[in-house]
Amino acid sequence: TDLPAGWETTAQPWRLMLPAELARQLMLTTPVPGLRIAPFGMGGQHKLVADVLATAKVHPQVRPGWPILVEGDSGRVLWVCGLRRAEYTRLASTAQQVVCIAWQPAPAAVASSLATGTHEAAGV
Repeated sequence: TDLPAGWETTAQPWRLMLPAELARQLMLTTPVPGLRIAPFGMGGQHKLVADVLATAKVHPQVRPGWPILVEGDSGRVLWVCGLRRAEYTRLASTAQQVVCIAWQPAPAAVASSLATGTHEAAGV
């Protein structure tokens, strides 16, 4: 099918479009010490997921439950949901198949979690 109009320019932090070949075996997890991501736009350099969360000012009490999408067979982090996507999720102009994944936080969860340190979310 065709991609939605404006998909490449519309900033939607809770939505990820990635090449279909990366979506063979996806797993949703939470941060663990030492977990790294190669953030989009950093030329393949890696950054700790904990640093991504801290830079985004995610409340420390919320960080342990923050959703992280990983490629199941390799364990590579594809997306720190709502915050950063990995460089290898970049869509090439030759991509034939694309998968769109959306994370839907509970309506009040994002705002209240930053203020109170609690976090509730509904699935991918």
